[in-house]
Amino acid sequence: MTGTRILVRYWGGIASKLSRNTETLRFPSPPDVQALVDRIIEEAGPAGKEALRQPGLVLAANGRAVGPRHLLADGDAVDILPAAAGG
Repeated sequence: MTGTRILVRYWGGIASKLSRNTETLRFPSPPDVQALVDRIIEEAGPAGKEALRQPGLVLAANGRAVGPRHLLADGDAVDILPAAAGG
């Protein structure tokens, strides 16, 4: 299958609730970050959906913080981290 391959790495409670740390997703054309997250939510079970809908998710593409409209390219790596809590 051709298209755009995106490596997704999950951290913290998100990885626990999805029962995986990484996966590679394929898209027919380059998605933006929001389309990537929407697909993960669509395919996730109830606990994963809850984790991914938490406010303050940190999204990074290739080690740099990005917003939901950031356009991804073939071979990009996206990290999805839970919101950091301070104290």
